[in-house]
Amino acid sequence: MLNRNARVKRSKASEIVEALRLKPGNVVVDIGAGGGHFVFDFAKAVGPTGRVYAIDTNKYYLELIREKAAQQGLLHVKEIKSDSAPFFPPESIDLFFVRAVYHHLTDRVNYFKRLKPSLSERGRVAIIDYDTSKMSFLWKYSSHSTSKEKIIKEMNEAGYKLVDDLDFLTEQ
Repeated sequence: MLNRNARVKRSKASEIVEALRLKPGNVVVDIGAGGGHFVFDFAKAVGPTGRVYAIDTNKYYLELIREKAAQQGLLHVKEIKSDSAPFFPPESIDLFFVRAVYHHLTDRVNYFKRLKPSLSERGRVAIIDYDTSKMSFLWKYSSHSTSKEKIIKEMNEAGYKLVDDLDFLTEQ
């Protein structure tokens, strides 16, 4: 049930993972990992020489991820409970992944400023959020979305630049 939204066909989860071009040995952080759908896809993509950190505020979700990772023998998946930007060693992360969570983060500019030193030389941040311009009338005003322009503006303020803008998701 927790991964239902990530698995539905229109969410295009496999296309998202493919578009991220992960390689064996990469280190990925899934911010707001929820039930872990992408965590396990990432773990398979980076292989046992890589690492996947599942970040969430919900201890229950992280326990589910821990159990499922153990069942699948994915020893390179680590869970972190955090309400703020976690600390990672400098230049140690290849990808920060944020799906349907960006709008929940508070003080986003400083959040991503804090993460920036952790990015490797070719490190990236992938943000997928519900886009107000693509939403139905009711969803537009639910505050569960962020416009592409606002994300770009805030990420620029945090010291990032847009290098790719994929548009294959219907509502995000």
